[in-house]
Parts: sequence; C-alpha cells; structure tokens
Amino acid sequence: MIGFIKGEIISSNQSNDYAIVLTSTGVGYEVYSKKLWKEGENVGIYITQIIRENTSELYAHDTIDEKFFFEMLLTVKGVGPKSAFSLIKAIAIDEIFKAIVFENSSVLKKAPGIGAKAAAQIILDLKDKISKLPKKKGEQKTTQHKIQIGIMKEKEKNTSILLEDALLALKELGLKEEDVFPIAIKVMENENQSAHIAQSSDLVRIILKEM
Repeated sequence: MIGFIKGEIISSNQSNDYAIVLTSTGVGYEVYSKKLWKEGENVGIYITQIIRENTSELYAHDTIDEKFFFEMLLTVKGVGPKSAFSLIKAIAIDEIFKAIVFENSSVLKKAPGIGAKAAAQIILDLKDKISKLPKKKGEQKTTQHKIQIGIMKEKEKNTSILLEDALLALKELGLKEEDVFPIAIKVMENENQSAHIAQSSDLVRIILKEM
C-alpha cells in the first residue's frame, strides 16, 4: 500500500480535485488533493490508497493526523472516500471532532455530499471512538492532541455555564450559594452522577436530592 509520496507537482486542478506528483523514479502519481499546488512545487504528502476491483485511488493528506482521521471516517457505515474527503476539505478537522463530540450535525452537513443521514451516522459511529483516543506523550503536541485539548476546554466551558445557571436557579429557590456550591462541585466530580447531567435543571435536581 502507498502511504507517502515525495516529488514534484507537474499538474494540479483544484476544480477537479486532482494533482499529478512526479517522483524521482520517474513515476507520476495522480492523487485527489484538497488544494491547488503550483506546478514545479516539491511536496511530501501522506497517502490513503483505496483499491477497488478495477481502480486504485490515491487521496493526499497534509499531515499524518489528517490521514488517520480520513481513514477513521471510512469506517462509518455509508461514508465512502469521496464523501469523507469532501468533509475534511470543507471543514477543519478540529471543528469536525467538536461537532462529533457535541453531536452538532449541522456543522457536518456544511460539507457537500454530507446529508442529515450521513451526519447522524458519523456521530453515531465515531463519538465513542474519539472520546477514547489515547493522548500522545511528549512536549510537542500533534494535531490529534490539540483537538483533544480543544474538546476538553469546550467541555470545561460548557460545565462552567451549566454550574452558573444551576447556582442561579438554586438562589432563586432561596438557597445560599455557600451552602450549595460544595455539593455542586462534589456532584460534578462524581462520574456516575455527572454522566446524567445534560442541563442545569438536572444538576439542580441532584443537588436538592443530596441536601
């Protein structure tokens, strides 16, 4: 299987999503590309090779993380390489990850060829896989690691808003913040309880039960 190509661009057509890369061996590879390269430009690109009965297609990626995610999309029921490539061409990978984690299908549907059914299937098939991705060690953060950090920050922001709304609601019920805040934190840190909190009213209900 071809996984990486290094060579010179001898033809590039953005409207048709393809480019031809001439390697040092004299072989020119036609690849599906997301951008228009300049002729004569030297490139090193990661490749996903799709082999079918009568054809072999090559899809170009800027990074190993993009290749990894493209191939993850191919595991989704009903999503083929052209639809997956259309998605990562139209939307940044970190935005796709967030859309999957927070089940925001409207973001995914912005990509040509991704309708409501495909968007829902992508979320269904990949949400658990993405949440279980291992964090990479070392000082240098990869795209995959940056995406995970972004998702964590987004979750923290949503949790903060949810907590503020719950405390305000409890205050309106006549309860003091200094009395309910420690209970709220304890609830949020309890994985079994926090798993059942989707909105501030859920948190309010659990806090009142704990008092």
